[in-house]
Amino acid sequence: MASSMSSRSAIAVPPTSYISIRRSSLLLITLGSFALGTLIANMTSRSWRRVQRYIDSRRSNGGRRPVIVCFGDSITQGGHSPEHVGWVGRLEDFYCRKADVLNRGFSGYNTDWLSRMLVDLFSRMFRRRPPVLVTIWLGANDATVESSRQHVPLWKYKENLEKMVRFFKGLGRRDRQVAILLVTPPPLHEGKWLALLRSSCPTSLLDRSFARTASYALAAREVGQAMKVPVVDIHASFGVQIEEAVGGEGMSQDETYASFLSDGLHLNEKGNRRAFEAVRDSIKHHFPWLDPINLETQAPGWESLRSLYLDEAEGRGEKGEGGTVPLYSSKSSVIFNAY
Repeated sequence: MASSMSSRSAIAVPPTSYISIRRSSLLLITLGSFALGTLIANMTSRSWRRVQRYIDSRRSNGGRRPVIVCFGDSITQGGHSPEHVGWVGRLEDFYCRKADVLNRGFSGYNTDWLSRMLVDLFSRMFRRRPPVLVTIWLGANDATVESSRQHVPLWKYKENLEKMVRFFKGLGRRDRQVAILLVTPPPLHEGKWLALLRSSCPTSLLDRSFARTASYALAAREVGQAMKVPVVDIHASFGVQIEEAVGGEGMSQDETYASFLSDGLHLNEKGNRRAFEAVRDSIKHHFPWLDPINLETQAPGWESLRSLYLDEAEGRGEKGEGGTVPLYSSKSSVIFNAY
């Protein structure tokens, strides 16, 4: 019995030398792992600094994209509508990696309300760095009948637009002027709009008209001419002459321009596409320096980073199978994943 117990004790308790060796092995593994991790981190850090220096050498705007503001009512707010492939979303795609496009559309608002919000909305945001371009697309709600809460008299509408133009110009600096585009309200299709109103209330009456809306579009054009600001004439883009429309109530049923409207007032996909094209063409014509082709792309293309790492790998003598330079080195893989 005693020999059996001593035998078990001998098996259960390993020799002191074995414990020492095992502890030493664990210590070496821990130190090795730490050293390897530190080496990889240092390599990655040096490699990232190299990439950062390369990016910095290629940019002149401090890494910040120019900002474009689309300011308006529901036609602008709906400019990001995925259902109708909105004109603001198209503009954002047009400026992809070139500029940031901000949608500042407020459904149901008129120029009276928005003119009082200018400072709160934009002064702090653009205190140090003004936008490069602002589109102002208002007037559809101002043009409602006098009894409507949204109505703004024509003279006041013009005054408000002038105030907005002066405000946005005032955000600019001597070396960084703010480009401005005025956009006229689109023509109203009375039949479609009345059908929408009566779908919720059968006794509804029209709260706006084709001719009245055209008079506000004409006023926007006059403000642009007086203040030397380019105007995007959406009436003309939809095939309607403003001067004729002002006195042409019967034209409100014309199906040519109705095909651009979803409900008689707001734009459908076809209308959004035409509006985007009109804004885009106006930018290219009046502000060619803001054409995306003339703006700097943020960060170099991934091909440039690839070439950078291939050059670096060659310098270190790294070779892959068959003597080729590996596409992903220990330094480059982390950075490539970051992009």
